Amino acid sequence: MKYLQKAFTRPFENISKFTTGSVTHLVLSVITTLVFVFILGGFFSSLGIDPLNPDVNQQIDLAESEVINIVIANLANIALGTILALATAIIIISLLQGYFLRCMRSAIKGKYTLPKWNKWGNMFKKGFILGIIYILYTLIGTASMILAFIPFLGWIISLAVMFLIFYNIPMIEVFYAKNYKFKEAFDIKGILKKTLTGKYLGNGVVILLAIILIAIIESLVSGLLTITIVLPMIIRAIVYVYTGIFFATAFGRLYTKIK
Repeated sequence: MKYLQKAFTRPFENISKFTTGSVTHLVLSVITTLVFVFILGGFFSSLGIDPLNPDVNQQIDLAESEVINIVIANLANIALGTILALATAIIIISLLQGYFLRCMRSAIKGKYTLPKWNKWGNMFKKGFILGIIYILYTLIGTASMILAFIPFLGWIISLAVMFLIFYNIPMIEVFYAKNYKFKEAFDIKGILKKTLTGKYLGNGVVILLAIILIAIIESLVSGLLTITIVLPMIIRAIVYVYTGIFFATAFGRLYTKIK
């Protein structure tokens, strides 16, 4: 379990690099939030609704047809805002996942120094490809639900397929990270050889429980500071990057421990 101690402390190995990740998450999250606020603000304004002044809202009496017309008139803005927000979210996730893949790959090699934040385009590409891998496995799991219509064993097989996908997700990511080869993420035989072991199950449970505990603490602290608006976003960014590096390091090293 010594490698877990390394995984816990690795995010703080270089505060500058850790801060870069947290700030990246925070800035892009703020942009996403501002896009939503701007679009929704304009929509509510067109309805004559002021979320900050409930007394004014009580005086508004729009006919149903007027509301429908206003909604239709704002559909383009709402759609544009949604697309921009989704695009920003994809950029956030892909960039950070690309960095976590670097952390995972270096951990596989036994290196605990945090990788550099450079070649952002390449980092985005690797993270985006990982997202595609997740989507494909999700589609496989969804498709397996068709088996549930087969009498008797159908639903059992369907649940088994979905469980296996969820269970193997960390190792699927490791198999892609080690060489950045798309096809290796679908090396089912190699992945199952690593995951259908007591060591993977036992250590995997410990790692996931640690992440869940961190998430619970973050949720409680953010909940207490919700009124400040900004502080929860900062805390969420820090925790997201911390758990990402921890997860990548822990499973990257666990891969090397299972023969």
